[in-house]
Amino acid sequence: RDASAHLKLRFARVDTPDEAPGRIVIFMQDVTAIENQAQELKLASMGRLTASIAHEVRNPLSAIGHATALLAEDLSSPTHARLLKIVGDNVTRVNRMVEDILQLSRKVQPNAEPLHLGVFLSELKAEFQETHGLGDDIVWLGNTGAAPVRFDALHLREVIVNLLTNAVRYASGNAASIRMYIVTDAAGRMELHVQDDGPGITPDVRAHLFEPFYTTSSKGTGLGLYLARELCLNNEATLDYEYRFNAAVAGAYKASGRFVITFAQPLAV
Repeated sequence: RDASAHLKLRFARVDTPDEAPGRIVIFMQDVTAIENQAQELKLASMGRLTASIAHEVRNPLSAIGHATALLAEDLSSPTHARLLKIVGDNVTRVNRMVEDILQLSRKVQPNAEPLHLGVFLSELKAEFQETHGLGDDIVWLGNTGAAPVRFDALHLREVIVNLLTNAVRYASGNAASIRMYIVTDAAGRMELHVQDDGPGITPDVRAHLFEPFYTTSSKGTGLGLYLARELCLNNEATLDYEYRFNAAVAGAYKASGRFVITFAQPLAV
Protein backbone atom coordinates (compact mmCIF):
# COMPACT_ATOMS: atom_id res chain seq x y z
CA ARG A 1 0.00 0.00 0.00
CA ASP A 2 1.28 3.48 -0.89
CA ALA A 3 2.35 5.12 2.36
CA SER A 4 1.33 8.54 1.03
CA ALA A 5 -2.30 7.49 0.44
CA HIS A 6 -4.93 9.04 2.67
CA LEU A 7 -7.74 6.74 3.75
CA LYS A 8 -11.04 7.88 5.21
CA LEU A 9 -12.64 5.36 7.59
CA ARG A 10 -16.32 5.02 8.39
CA PHE A 11 -17.90 2.55 10.82
CA ALA A 12 -21.47 1.21 10.61
CA ARG A 13 -23.27 -1.19 12.93
CA VAL A 14 -25.08 -4.09 11.19
CA ASP A 15 -28.43 -5.23 12.58
CA THR A 16 -28.43 -8.90 13.52
CA PRO A 17 -30.90 -11.34 15.07
CA ASP A 18 -31.35 -10.89 18.80
CA GLU A 19 -29.19 -13.85 19.74
CA ALA A 20 -26.38 -13.13 17.24
CA PRO A 21 -23.41 -11.02 18.34
CA GLY A 22 -23.35 -7.42 17.08
CA ARG A 23 -21.26 -6.73 14.00
CA ILE A 24 -19.59 -3.61 12.67
CA VAL A 25 -18.68 -2.96 9.04
CA ILE A 26 -15.66 -0.78 8.33
CA PHE A 27 -15.69 1.24 5.09
CA MET A 28 -12.34 2.49 3.77
CA GLN A 29 -12.25 5.16 1.07
CA ASP A 30 -9.08 6.35 -0.65
CA VAL A 31 -9.48 10.14 -0.78
CA THR A 32 -5.94 10.84 -2.01
CA ALA A 33 -7.06 11.78 -5.53
CA ILE A 34 -9.80 14.04 -4.17
CA GLU A 35 -7.37 15.86 -1.87
CA ASN A 36 -4.80 16.21 -4.66
CA GLN A 37 -7.44 17.70 -6.93
CA ALA A 38 -8.49 20.13 -4.20
CA GLN A 39 -4.86 21.16 -3.74
CA GLU A 40 -4.44 21.72 -7.48
CA LEU A 41 -7.56 23.90 -7.55
CA LYS A 42 -6.24 25.86 -4.58
CA LEU A 43 -2.88 26.46 -6.26
CA ALA A 44 -4.56 27.44 -9.53
CA SER A 45 -6.73 29.93 -7.66
CA MET A 46 -3.68 31.38 -5.92
CA GLY A 47 -1.94 31.65 -9.28
CA ARG A 48 -4.82 33.68 -10.69
CA LEU A 49 -4.80 35.89 -7.60
CA THR A 50 -1.06 36.44 -7.95
CA ALA A 51 -1.47 37.45 -11.59
CA SER A 52 -4.22 39.90 -10.62
CA ILE A 53 -2.01 41.45 -7.94
CA ALA A 54 0.83 41.76 -10.46
CA HIS A 55 -1.46 43.63 -12.85
CA GLU A 56 -2.47 46.04 -10.07
CA VAL A 57 1.17 46.64 -9.04
CA ARG A 58 2.30 47.40 -12.58
CA ASN A 59 0.48 50.75 -12.89
CA PRO A 60 1.83 52.48 -9.75
CA LEU A 61 5.25 50.98 -10.47
CA SER A 62 5.24 52.61 -13.91
CA ALA A 63 4.31 55.94 -12.33
CA ILE A 64 7.21 55.69 -9.86
CA GLY A 65 9.64 54.87 -12.65
CA HIS A 66 8.41 57.77 -14.80
CA ALA A 67 8.60 60.25 -11.91
CA THR A 68 12.13 59.07 -11.09
CA ALA A 69 13.23 59.60 -14.69
CA LEU A 70 11.81 63.15 -14.70
CA LEU A 71 13.55 64.02 -11.41
CA ALA A 72 16.86 62.70 -12.72
CA GLU A 73 16.77 65.17 -15.62
CA ASP A 74 16.95 68.19 -13.27
CA LEU A 75 19.39 66.92 -10.66
CA SER A 76 22.92 68.24 -10.29
CA SER A 77 23.77 66.71 -6.90
CA PRO A 78 25.78 63.46 -7.29
CA THR A 79 24.30 62.12 -4.04
CA HIS A 80 20.73 62.69 -5.16
CA ALA A 81 21.52 61.26 -8.58
CA ARG A 82 22.95 58.14 -6.96
CA LEU A 83 19.87 57.71 -4.76
CA LEU A 84 17.57 58.17 -7.73
CA LYS A 85 19.55 55.56 -9.63
CA ILE A 86 18.99 53.13 -6.76
CA VAL A 87 15.25 53.86 -6.94
CA GLY A 88 15.27 53.39 -10.71
CA ASP A 89 17.23 50.14 -10.52
CA ASN A 90 14.86 48.70 -7.96
CA VAL A 91 11.82 49.80 -9.96
CA THR A 92 13.30 47.89 -12.89
CA ARG A 93 13.91 44.84 -10.71
CA VAL A 94 10.41 44.85 -9.21
CA ASN A 95 8.91 45.40 -12.66
CA ARG A 96 10.77 42.32 -13.88
CA MET A 97 9.40 40.40 -10.91
CA VAL A 98 5.89 41.48 -11.89
CA GLU A 99 6.57 40.35 -15.43
CA ASP A 100 7.81 36.99 -14.17
CA ILE A 101 4.61 36.50 -12.18
CA LEU A 102 2.58 37.28 -15.27
CA GLN A 103 4.76 34.94 -17.32
CA LEU A 104 4.08 32.16 -14.84
CA SER A 105 0.36 32.65 -15.31
CA ARG A 106 0.75 32.71 -19.12
CA LYS A 107 3.52 30.08 -19.31
CA VAL A 108 5.63 32.31 -21.60
CA GLN A 109 8.94 30.79 -22.70
CA PRO A 110 11.98 32.22 -20.88
CA ASN A 111 14.89 33.85 -22.69
CA ALA A 112 17.20 30.88 -22.10
CA GLU A 113 20.85 31.27 -23.08
CA PRO A 114 24.11 29.36 -22.50
CA LEU A 115 25.55 30.28 -19.10
CA HIS A 116 29.03 29.51 -17.80
CA LEU A 117 28.30 29.12 -14.11
CA GLY A 118 31.84 29.90 -12.98
CA VAL A 119 31.74 33.52 -14.15
CA PHE A 120 28.03 33.93 -13.43
CA LEU A 121 28.23 32.70 -9.83
CA SER A 122 31.44 34.59 -9.06
CA GLU A 123 29.90 37.90 -10.17
CA LEU A 124 26.64 37.16 -8.36
CA LYS A 125 28.48 36.20 -5.16
CA ALA A 126 30.49 39.45 -5.16
CA GLU A 127 27.41 41.57 -5.85
CA PHE A 128 25.31 39.81 -3.21
CA GLN A 129 27.97 40.17 -0.50
CA GLU A 130 28.38 43.88 -1.30
CA THR A 131 24.66 44.71 -1.40
CA HIS A 132 23.97 42.77 1.81
CA GLY A 133 26.97 44.10 3.73
CA LEU A 134 28.61 40.69 4.10
CA GLY A 135 32.30 39.97 4.48
CA ASP A 136 34.16 38.52 1.51
CA ASP A 137 34.49 35.13 3.21
CA ILE A 138 30.85 34.58 4.26
CA VAL A 139 29.70 33.02 0.97
CA TRP A 140 31.98 30.19 -0.11
CA LEU A 141 31.97 29.28 -3.80
CA GLY A 142 33.29 25.81 -4.59
CA ASN A 143 33.48 23.84 -7.82
CA THR A 144 31.34 25.47 -10.52
CA GLY A 145 31.78 22.94 -13.31
CA ALA A 146 33.13 23.48 -16.80
CA ALA A 147 30.17 22.82 -19.10
CA PRO A 148 27.67 25.67 -19.67
CA VAL A 149 23.97 25.25 -18.93
CA ARG A 150 20.97 26.76 -20.69
CA PHE A 151 19.01 29.07 -18.41
CA ASP A 152 17.52 32.56 -18.49
CA ALA A 153 20.23 34.61 -16.75
CA LEU A 154 17.79 36.96 -15.00
CA HIS A 155 15.67 34.03 -13.88
CA LEU A 156 18.66 32.17 -12.43
CA ARG A 157 19.83 35.33 -10.71
CA GLU A 158 16.42 35.76 -9.08
CA VAL A 159 16.36 32.13 -7.95
CA ILE A 160 19.84 32.18 -6.42
CA VAL A 161 19.39 35.59 -4.76
CA ASN A 162 16.22 34.24 -3.15
CA LEU A 163 18.08 31.18 -1.83
CA LEU A 164 21.03 33.25 -0.59
CA THR A 165 18.72 35.76 1.11
CA ASN A 166 17.06 32.92 3.00
CA ALA A 167 20.47 31.51 3.89
CA VAL A 168 21.66 34.83 5.34
CA ARG A 169 18.65 34.84 7.66
CA TYR A 170 19.66 31.55 9.31
CA ALA A 171 23.44 31.23 8.82
CA SER A 172 25.85 31.84 11.70
CA GLY A 173 27.73 34.58 9.87
CA ASN A 174 31.04 32.79 10.24
CA ALA A 175 33.43 32.26 7.34
CA ALA A 176 31.95 29.95 4.68
CA SER A 177 28.67 29.70 6.62
CA ILE A 178 26.90 29.92 3.24
CA ARG A 179 28.16 27.61 0.51
CA MET A 180 27.50 27.18 -3.21
CA TYR A 181 29.00 24.45 -5.34
CA ILE A 182 28.29 22.26 -8.36
CA VAL A 183 28.13 18.47 -8.38
CA THR A 184 27.16 16.04 -11.14
CA ASP A 185 24.46 13.46 -10.46
CA ALA A 186 24.42 9.84 -11.63
CA ALA A 187 22.62 10.83 -14.85
CA GLY A 188 25.31 13.37 -15.75
CA ARG A 189 23.18 16.42 -14.90
CA MET A 190 24.71 19.38 -13.11
CA GLU A 191 23.35 20.32 -9.67
CA LEU A 192 23.89 23.63 -7.93
CA HIS A 193 23.80 23.20 -4.15
CA VAL A 194 23.06 26.20 -1.90
CA GLN A 195 23.25 25.67 1.85
CA ASP A 196 24.03 27.31 5.16
CA ASP A 197 25.13 26.17 8.61
CA GLY A 198 21.83 27.08 10.26
CA PRO A 199 19.51 24.67 12.09
CA GLY A 200 17.70 23.48 8.97
CA ILE A 201 14.01 23.55 8.10
CA THR A 202 11.58 21.77 10.41
CA PRO A 203 9.36 18.96 9.05
CA ASP A 204 6.19 21.07 9.43
CA VAL A 205 7.66 23.86 7.31
CA ARG A 206 9.19 21.46 4.78
CA ALA A 207 5.74 20.05 4.05
CA HIS A 208 4.61 23.47 2.75
CA LEU A 209 7.96 24.86 1.61
CA PHE A 210 7.10 25.56 -2.04
CA GLU A 211 3.44 26.46 -1.60
CA PRO A 212 2.49 30.01 -2.66
CA PHE A 213 1.75 32.49 0.13
CA TYR A 214 3.09 30.13 2.82
CA THR A 215 5.55 32.00 5.03
CA THR A 216 6.94 31.82 8.56
CA SER A 217 8.01 35.48 8.50
CA SER A 218 5.73 38.42 9.22
CA LYS A 219 7.61 40.38 6.56
CA GLY A 220 7.54 37.67 3.90
CA THR A 221 5.08 37.29 1.05
CA GLY A 222 5.34 33.51 0.80
CA LEU A 223 6.01 33.76 -2.93
CA GLY A 224 9.81 33.58 -3.01
CA LEU A 225 10.41 29.82 -3.11
CA TYR A 226 7.23 29.20 -5.10
CA LEU A 227 8.38 31.59 -7.82
CA ALA A 228 11.93 30.22 -7.64
CA ARG A 229 10.71 26.67 -8.29
CA GLU A 230 8.39 27.81 -11.10
CA LEU A 231 11.21 29.75 -12.76
CA CYS A 232 13.37 26.63 -12.61
CA LEU A 233 10.61 24.49 -14.12
CA ASN A 234 10.14 27.03 -16.92
CA ASN A 235 13.85 26.61 -17.70
CA GLU A 236 13.61 22.79 -17.71
CA ALA A 237 15.32 22.59 -14.32
CA THR A 238 14.12 21.55 -10.87
CA LEU A 239 14.45 23.06 -7.40
CA ASP A 240 14.22 20.83 -4.34
CA TYR A 241 15.17 20.84 -0.68
CA GLU A 242 17.22 17.95 0.68
CA TYR A 243 17.34 17.36 4.41
CA ARG A 244 19.11 14.03 4.72
CA PHE A 245 22.20 13.61 2.60
CA ASN A 246 25.69 12.20 2.69
CA ALA A 247 27.79 14.59 4.76
CA ALA A 248 30.92 13.27 3.06
CA VAL A 249 29.97 15.04 -0.19
CA ALA A 250 32.34 17.91 -0.89
CA GLY A 251 30.84 21.18 0.34
CA ALA A 252 28.31 19.64 2.73
CA TYR A 253 30.30 20.72 5.79
CA LYS A 254 28.13 21.61 8.83
CA ALA A 255 24.91 21.71 6.80
CA SER A 256 21.63 20.23 8.00
CA GLY A 257 19.82 20.85 4.72
CA ARG A 258 20.35 22.32 1.28
CA PHE A 259 18.52 23.57 -1.77
CA VAL A 260 19.40 21.82 -5.01
CA ILE A 261 18.90 23.20 -8.52
CA THR A 262 19.16 20.38 -11.05
CA PHE A 263 19.79 21.71 -14.55
CA ALA A 264 18.87 20.06 -17.82
CA GLN A 265 21.68 18.18 -19.56
CA PRO A 266 24.73 20.49 -19.84
CA LEU A 267 25.61 21.90 -23.23
CA ALA A 268 28.64 20.60 -25.10
CA VAL A 269 31.75 22.63 -24.40
